[in-house]
Amino acid sequence: MDGLSGVLQLQRRSSRTRRCEPCRYRAYGPFQSGDGKTVYLGIQNEREWDGFCRTVLQRADLTTDARFNSNMNRVANRPALHAIVHDVFGRLAADEIVRRLEAAQIANARMNTMQEFVEHPS
Repeated sequence: MDGLSGVLQLQRRSSRTRRCEPCRYRAYGPFQSGDGKTVYLGIQNEREWDGFCRTVLQRADLTTDARFNSNMNRVANRPALHAIVHDVFGRLAADEIVRRLEAAQIANARMNTMQEFVEHPS
């Protein structure tokens, strides 16, 4: 393989991996809060998973639950995991979810309304 085709092959593999990155981690993505707002988050490693369970969900038992004790198991059991997240988040306001995510040092963002965007202090 010459240099150029090797680079193109690597780029092709790299872009496929990047596009699939969110599918490799669970919980990942938008979730709705109890006050109807959308909160985005991404669990990227085991430390964050532990903090997510203990601090955000306040469900330390999930760290040892066989369905969720590895990323592979979390991906395989995504519907059950998302049901738990939706249940907990459905009882909390977006501000409280974000506060907990920040305390656990988990990447997050909120979907703001146009009014919230205009009023944001940036």
